[in-house]
Amino acid sequence: MADLTSNMNYLQPTGFKILIDRAHFPNMAYFCTSVLHPSMNLNTTEIPFRRVNLRQPGDKLQFGELQLNIIMDEDMQAYQEMYNWMEALVQESDTVPTARTQGKRPTAADLSLTTLSSHNNAVKRFIYRDALPTSLGDVSFEATAGDQYLTFPVTFAFNYFEIV
Repeated sequence: MADLTSNMNYLQPTGFKILIDRAHFPNMAYFCTSVLHPSMNLNTTEIPFRRVNLRQPGDKLQFGELQLNIIMDEDMQAYQEMYNWMEALVQESDTVPTARTQGKRPTAADLSLTTLSSHNNAVKRFIYRDALPTSLGDVSFEATAGDQYLTFPVTFAFNYFEIV
């Protein structure tokens, strides 16, 4: 029988921080305003039995995509980092996706999402292994936006994630 948690504090929606390779992508972590943690699915296998199909757990996990929402800084540095990363992935067709070359940006990077307690202490860490940007979203320049800051979404594919 599983034990009920003794910590009755709820996880705060602002209680997180994201970390990407700081040497190459320092602005992404600083300006990140939201993270959409991806889904994880386990497909089932159907086994015919008399007049019904019995469902059994499958043998593969499938992950959704990790989505970040980033505030646009005036110099557009965070946007430029993602733009350059995606462009480099297309230009360097002879590199292995997880290989790191001396002095160059990684083709894939581990992203780390840390959840924080009500006292801003690290509670859990999600590590998304070998993440690659797959989408650099729309930026809406609007004269009627008021006091809102411009944001843009970035979507990452990854191999798997760990919870530590």
